[in-house]
Parts: sequence; structure tokens; C-alpha cells
Amino acid sequence: MFTMILAVTGVLTGLGGLALGGYALARARDIDADTRVLAQRAAASAQVGAADPLAVRDMAVLHYDALEEMSGARSFSLALLNGDGDGVVLTSINGRTESRTYAKAVVRGESGTLLSPEEYRVVRAARLGEGIGTTVRAPRVSGPVVAGDAEVPVTVVPDPQAPPAGPGPRPEREEPAGPSGTVWVPEIGPEEPEEPEEAVLAADSGAARTRLRTPPRTAPAPRGGAE
Repeated sequence: MFTMILAVTGVLTGLGGLALGGYALARARDIDADTRVLAQRAAASAQVGAADPLAVRDMAVLHYDALEEMSGARSFSLALLNGDGDGVVLTSINGRTESRTYAKAVVRGESGTLLSPEEYRVVRAARLGEGIGTTVRAPRVSGPVVAGDAEVPVTVVPDPQAPPAGPGPRPEREEPAGPSGTVWVPEIGPEEPEEPEEAVLAADSGAARTRLRTPPRTAPAPRGGAE
């Protein structure tokens, strides 16, 4: 019995250590990826030109529902950081009857005060260049843009051997569509004028209505003499 308890305890301890090791490995990979992105952004900033290190460069904002009684994402967290990752993160919690605002200092991308999950997200987004108004965007994770993915502009060229336009349909012409192939686009002749619709006379169930014209009234002429 005692041996069974020790075996079960050892198995549980091993599984716990394995899970902890997997979590630590995942976190290390995330930190390594973030470090590479920060290094690339720093190199790109150096190529753009020298800037004030104390100026606000990275910003990010997140709207969410902090209270169950409120809806519409009235609460928000705003991160304002400079190129060194120093700045402040502002959080506003809006309720039906009151609103609370918190400001927490950020140094090198970290805060001495415990950050909420939303505050941590905006600070990380600002540092990685995923926020609003960033001067240097984060590089694409999926790699460079492939030339085949870009749209190929299409120019319509009329066929010089085509007969002049007439009232009937025109022959088809060839339209280059890039490396994918050739597209045939039929030409449409000039539109024919539409015939006016026939006027419809509406009548009542009885006789047609007529408008009576009444001559204007004139003042009576004065009488020539006494009766």
C-alpha cells in the first residue's frame, strides 16, 4: 500500500514537472520572439533618423467591458511609451453611476504595480508596434510579401483589326490578364434609345371629370338716371 502511494505521488510529481517545463518553454519562445521584434524595430528606428528619446513614440488602446452591468466597451486602457519603453498606462473603468481612472508608471516595458490583463496587453502591443500611431511597424511574421500575391494591373487594349462600331454587337477582343492567362472580354455596342412608354389615361367608374371654368365677376355698371 505504501509503495502504491509513493508510485502515485511520483507520477503526479512528474506530470506536474512536465507541465511546468512545457509552460516555461512556451514562455521562453514568446520572450525570444518579442526580443527579436524589438531589436528589428530599434534597427529600423536608427535608420530612419535620430529622434528625441523622451518623446512618446508607441501607443496602444484597448476598449472592453470591465463591469458586467455595462455594455458597449466603455472602459479602456491606454499605453503611452517612448522609444525606451518608459511611459504610463491609463485605465478608465466606467460604470452606470461612477467612473474610476488609474495611472501606472511603466519603466522598460514593465511596471512596479501589478498590471491587469488588459493593461499588460496594451503595453505589449505598444512595445511591439501593434498599436495606433506607431512610427515603425512590427515586421510581418509570415515573411515577405510574395510577388504572386500582389494584384496585377490590367490594361484594356482595343483590337486594331476589329470593324468599326455599329448598332449590332461587336466582336470580342483580347485583354491581357498577367501571367495567369488570357481573358476574352466581349465589347458592348452603343445603347439604343429607349422608346417612351405609352400614356395611360385614368378614368373613374362613371363619367370623366371635367373642370368648370367660371368667368371672372365684374362690378355692375352705374345706372344712367333715376328711375
